[in-house]
Amino acid sequence: MDDKNITDPAEQIEMGDRYYNGDGAEQDYEQAIYWYAKAAEQGSADAQYYIGLMYYQGEGVKEDEIQAYEWFIKAADQGHEDALEFLYGDGHNDGQYDAWI
Repeated sequence: MDDKNITDPAEQIEMGDRYYNGDGAEQDYEQAIYWYAKAAEQGSADAQYYIGLMYYQGEGVKEDEIQAYEWFIKAADQGHEDALEFLYGDGHNDGQYDAWI
């Protein structure tokens, strides 16, 4: 099967995880974000959160806090616990999130 034809968000996240972790594929952050983006486009809060982390840490993309927070907000709006924790609970944003909304 051609990997590019995978349309299920859970399978797309699994592909992203494989590339992100180098598990069953060579580690490739650009491929990881490609797969996470495909799932995020379909509304996957997990994928949106993972993309936020990658922007926040500059993995496979240029580090960009604005992009990171935009993705975290998308995930948090769906109730994603880790995104909510990142935005509100652990001090990453130094209280800046409220100014974004």
